[in-house]
Amino acid sequence: MSLLAIVRVRGMVDTRKTVNRTLEILGLTENNHCVVVKENPVVKGMIKKAINYITYGCPSKEMLKHLILKRGKLLGDEKVNEFVKYSFNEGLKYLEEHGFRESVDSSFLQFKGFYLIERVFNTHTSRIYKKIFTSASKENKILLNAYYLKYQIHNTMVLVRCYISKEKDIEPYLIGDERRKAKYTKAFEMPNLEDALTYISKKLGFNSEEVLSAHKKGVYELENYLYKKYYEKLMNFKFKYNNLDEKKFFDFIRTYIDLINSRTVIRLKIENIKTLNFKDVYIEGGNLNLGFFEDLASSELNTALNKINEHFGKIEKTENSNAISEIDKRISIHKTKGNKILGSVHFGSPFFSLKYLFEVEKEINKLRTILKAKYLGLKESEIRGLIEWTKLLLLEMKSSH
Repeated sequence: MSLLAIVRVRGMVDTRKTVNRTLEILGLTENNHCVVVKENPVVKGMIKKAINYITYGCPSKEMLKHLILKRGKLLGDEKVNEFVKYSFNEGLKYLEEHGFRESVDSSFLQFKGFYLIERVFNTHTSRIYKKIFTSASKENKILLNAYYLKYQIHNTMVLVRCYISKEKDIEPYLIGDERRKAKYTKAFEMPNLEDALTYISKKLGFNSEEVLSAHKKGVYELENYLYKKYYEKLMNFKFKYNNLDEKKFFDFIRTYIDLINSRTVIRLKIENIKTLNFKDVYIEGGNLNLGFFEDLASSELNTALNKINEHFGKIEKTENSNAISEIDKRISIHKTKGNKILGSVHFGSPFFSLKYLFEVEKEINKLRTILKAKYLGLKESEIRGLIEWTKLLLLEMKSSH
């Protein structure tokens, strides 16, 4: 199946709604925007509908290379792997030249060290989300707004941790546009954390009494409560596109919920957390019911791990692995599989946008880890041992030769 490069060449004046909708689905929201897509009957139909506003053709390998290097937003594993070799300042310069210019330029003079790292990557995530959201149809925006709640919870936990650690500035750690970040900076200026959490809970539509109750038990308990509510809202979200795409997406989320529940059970056992009952943090919506996890919780640690292996399949253990890191590895593997599962969703589907967001988040997390390690002065060999994906990547590279 060949690729097509499609470029928008005309503006929005006097454009029919059906044409506007087609251009939105293609991601061509402004003049001179270009997308590269697989040629198929659906894409051909959209090209036919918007033919007076676009130009298109089969891109050469050289043209693709130029587009990816100069304008592409994802670096890809090979370039991320190359990124490990640079010093901290070289890494920032490399990011600036490969799609992060706005994020680096707007942060470099204002912030230093970890503040700078967080600001660059959170600003970049915010920009990517905004671009996807702006170009989405009205129906797709509903799904993207539901997904954005995850970033809101991230911001809430940033608020809590910055308040506890008496940070001077919360802004570098926040994700979102200025309007959405404003409520967290306002909360951060409140006289106590309870008032701040009550204010944010109401803004997010959560029960403030339940949030405060979870907070009193501890930071870990609060985070579990918030993500429990997020995944339950996501699984109860009724969205219709073509049945097949939503089935793939929600199958991925269900297994992810099962892995999160498994991790919570094991963590409660290992850290012997008595203040928290698993029932209180159990996330509904997965493939496995509460009884399976209550059985895990009542079993010895090794028995519980064996049951997890029986259900999810065994994974190769590393020298320094433990029960938590093994489940984290399973989650990482599942996310990688998720890219393949979601890889076949239809172009123009709202889940296609979410797939791209997953890829952006995954790459940013790798880059963030590397840059922080560089700032701390870790050697290249230590950094490669720090992130599991690098080991897998090196194995793949060796097997390809």
